[in-house]
Amino acid sequence: MPNAIINEFACAGHQPGGVVQAAAIHNATKVVEIGGTSVQSAETEPGTNLVRVYAEADCSIKTGADPTASAANGIALAAGTYDYFVITPGHKIAVISRTVS
Repeated sequence: MPNAIINEFACAGHQPGGVVQAAAIHNATKVVEIGGTSVQSAETEPGTNLVRVYAEADCSIKTGADPTASAANGIALAAGTYDYFVITPGHKIAVISRTVS
């Protein structure tokens, strides 16, 4: 099964709105399987306020304290791409597969 690979960063100089003004420190990496039901990652590490999510397959993601991802409420990521997201320390990332037509 394909995975979503989540790299966690602590960013000095992080500001609301997603602006990062300084280099990031890598905190951890988590792997979540992309499938037909929403699956949550473990909580992000203390100090993590930025994540990079790499999708091995088309998927939707949602962040939060107890997130459930769906095609209707998630952020779409195409297979083979990554994106950065600001996140609250201790929150999780939920992932679900999506069909591209």
